[in-house]
Amino acid sequence: MNRLTEKINNWRWRLKGVDRKQITPGAEITDEVWRKLYGALCRLKDYEDTGLMPDEIERMKGKERQQWISVEERLPEENKSVLLYMKSRSSSGTCIQTGSIDKGFWFTQSYPGLQGLANREFHVMAWMPLPEPYTEGKE
Repeated sequence: MNRLTEKINNWRWRLKGVDRKQITPGAEITDEVWRKLYGALCRLKDYEDTGLMPDEIERMKGKERQQWISVEERLPEENKSVLLYMKSRSSSGTCIQTGSIDKGFWFTQSYPGLQGLANREFHVMAWMPLPEPYTEGKE
């Protein structure tokens, strides 16, 4: 990400490339400074249009962010339901389904409470933990 601001020292910052003297009251705003200020306002508008709060963005960047984990890298805990990303062995098709692994065999959930051995047509490529279950009235 290209930052709009830069630190001058531990307690001062500024818009990148714009000296404080260039925007103090009474200073003449040059075209270059105006473009930088307007560009920063446009980026701020884009950020606000996302509807995200700063703490939500921090969570997205941190450990709470869900990412696919390659089965080559690591397998999920045995008998724990996860999302599976599967690729067809005979075509370019892919599939995402809930499932688990038990003693080296993948099982997929066909219906709530019913699991069966994963279809031989699909090869499990990656997995990710399931999100927290929905709780009514909680936002």
